[in-house]
Amino acid sequence: MPVRLKIALTILVTGLLTAVGVITTVLYAFERFERESTYYRAAGFLERVVAEHVDMLGMQERFPDEFNSFLRNLVLFEPDSQLYLLGMDGRVLAMSGDAKLPDGFKVNMGPVKEASGPVPMPYVMGDDPQRMDANAVVAARVLSRKAILNQPEAAGYLYLVCHKTVLSQSSVAALQGSFVQPTLVLILIVVAVSSLLAAWVAASITRPLSQMSAAVSHITRDGLGDAQIGQTISGDAYLGLPTTVARDEFGQLNNALRSMLDALRQQWSTLRRLDHFRREGVSNLSHDLRSPLSGIHSLSEIL
Repeated sequence: MPVRLKIALTILVTGLLTAVGVITTVLYAFERFERESTYYRAAGFLERVVAEHVDMLGMQERFPDEFNSFLRNLVLFEPDSQLYLLGMDGRVLAMSGDAKLPDGFKVNMGPVKEASGPVPMPYVMGDDPQRMDANAVVAARVLSRKAILNQPEAAGYLYLVCHKTVLSQSSVAALQGSFVQPTLVLILIVVAVSSLLAAWVAASITRPLSQMSAAVSHITRDGLGDAQIGQTISGDAYLGLPTTVARDEFGQLNNALRSMLDALRQQWSTLRRLDHFRREGVSNLSHDLRSPLSGIHSLSEIL
């Protein structure tokens, strides 16, 4: 696989992974924001209920049959939410739902104490006694009774369970218009930008490599025969690169290759010059030796 294609695929895959990461992050942030906003709305609702009805435990003891209807009326605006009155041990005293729970049924007190504690929480996930699932945002507030000297004493909890609302067809259409389509557009933009970036990076990286590969192929094919004796040829004649190159790794490689070619050309010119001198010396020596030898040969024949 060519280097250009590898680089393009790498940048393209990186762009796709980035797009998936952005979408995942947005979905996670949206879900967290939804849970936090639900929790704060539920906590504010319980604060108002507790402030308006300061003796809910007494109301439940005095009117046990009507108290469930009272709780149901409090959450009529959000039918997916369930409101419970709990004892200190987590026992369900009253609830807004119609389901029948066993006598003495107790709620897991971990989320209840965490939601009603003094430390503010981003959100708390708990279970619904009617559904027994832990995928709901819960809120809780401590209920107290007025004792002697008006000193408040914890006597129970008001527990609110907020389930995730099931989206209707209009909500799904609104979600598609406000989230799905912009997300698809964002993915297409990221892929297009990644492709253009991949093409630009691949071209900027592979262009000098291609030029240097062509120069090496030229030298391998034709050798250094272009350099005449005493003639200086620039390395650019072989590399085909401009005189000024970038100060990056490719520029350093180009400079090193040009220095190597200059050294090879100098050595090649020196070798050719020495060979020329050797040939000229051998020719002169042969001529100088041939003249007396010819005379000696002639005298030998006369004798």
